[in-house]
Amino acid sequence: MNDLLFGLVNLAQLEVLGFKKEHFYFITLALILAVLCFVIKPIISFFSRKQYFFLLTYVLSSLLFLAFTAIFAQDVLYVAFLAVIFIGMFLSIFMIYQFFNSNV
Repeated sequence: MNDLLFGLVNLAQLEVLGFKKEHFYFITLALILAVLCFVIKPIISFFSRKQYFFLLTYVLSSLLFLAFTAIFAQDVLYVAFLAVIFIGMFLSIFMIYQFFNSNV
């Protein structure tokens, strides 16, 4: 990802002008978060309209858990992804069970 970003912007020229790498990373991450806000907002409104609060809680908590793991414990990030996937599979099975049980 760094090579792609460095290819688009000449950081050496920006550093001469006083624009540090930290500023570039900050602006890039802020733009990514802004785009994610616009993408995630319809998903959250859909979950709340359908009253899938259990699923919404899982999505938000797993995102926070993965973000926390990526920031503070990069060496166990793979295990964190596996844990989130494992819990998500059981949550999916539970929701399918509830769906079929409520229709009977």
